[in-house]
Amino acid sequence: MYHFSDNSADLRTTELLTATLAVNTQAATVGETLVYTLTLVNKGAEPAAFDVTDTLPDNLVLVDAPGMTASGQSLTASGTLNSGAQQQFAITVRIHAYHFTVENRAIVRSGAQTQTVSAPVVRIASAAASVHYLPLIMR
Repeated sequence: MYHFSDNSADLRTTELLTATLAVNTQAATVGETLVYTLTLVNKGAEPAAFDVTDTLPDNLVLVDAPGMTASGQSLTASGTLNSGAQQQFAITVRIHAYHFTVENRAIVRSGAQTQTVSAPVVRIASAAASVHYLPLIMR
């Protein structure tokens, strides 16, 4: 949007597209699934084109991401949101390797605007250890 005052042009940017990234839990173990929800909302008066990239951490395996294209650990989507519209992407992943935490971020671009959104950190607990007792044989 251009704002004119005193015969000079002052370019002000208006954030039209907002993005959030949520996760269904903040504690999990190896083998469990997580569901990340990426939500885009157009708060502007005009349609807003967007491009999204979410590169999944190495210890996650993609299960499903309707509306997104997967290439390795990278998920992408693009489109246009009308004024007041919202778009959600549900990203289901499985934890396949133990790390202390999982941090997932997505990059959302709309026009000249770029946002990096982060989901809450998920703590990964090690799987419960099995204890096996062997018989003691004495001679």
